[in-house]
Amino acid sequence: MKELGIIGGLGPLATADFYRMIVKETPASFDQEHINVWIRSLASTPKRVEFIRGESSEDPTGALCKTARELADLGADILVMPCITAHYFYERIQASVSVPLLNAVDITASYLRERQFKRAGFLGTEAIIESGYLEDRFSAQGIKLLTPAAKEQALVKRIIFEEIKKDRPPDISSLEEIIRTLFMQGAEAVLLGCSELSTIENVGELSDSFLIVDMMRLLAKEAVRLCRSS
Repeated sequence: MKELGIIGGLGPLATADFYRMIVKETPASFDQEHINVWIRSLASTPKRVEFIRGESSEDPTGALCKTARELADLGADILVMPCITAHYFYERIQASVSVPLLNAVDITASYLRERQFKRAGFLGTEAIIESGYLEDRFSAQGIKLLTPAAKEQALVKRIIFEEIKKDRPPDISSLEEIIRTLFMQGAEAVLLGCSELSTIENVGELSDSFLIVDMMRLLAKEAVRLCRSS
């Protein structure tokens, strides 16, 4: 089987949770049926959100590319990056290595297109929303992205950075209300587009009436599928 390399530390809890997804998504009866995984959790990687928004001059691209090269040198055949915001740097990271770096945004867009969805809500950082990266990738697949209004986006930011990253209980009721609002605006699915949101226990069950798609889980499924294919 191919070996997987995880560009981690973006943040550390999300990296640990993503590896758990990899294990859970692998149809294995004993240890040797699991894929070999290299994890490089470089928590010191400069802040992505602040750089994208022009609030910091410390570019994380160099650290991300270095991590990718180190994983490839260790023997990783396929790379993943469990951080949607960091996909803003995707093209530069992919250009720095000869092994494929899976794109969670494109994987999700293809998932929606295959199901003939046209409108999807998105929950993630304001940096990746404002960058236009998501809109470009999803519109290329014929999908319109719906994002929270400013007040609701401020709540999403608080949940990610002030609650989950600081190991505090996330405001689930506010998150549920934001999801409900996006569906009322016409979303056919709501995307969990931040790896921190994926760490919420039973996050996919926040609504029993609407489809919630965890982008990290889709990435894990595809990584396992490709690593197990000959």
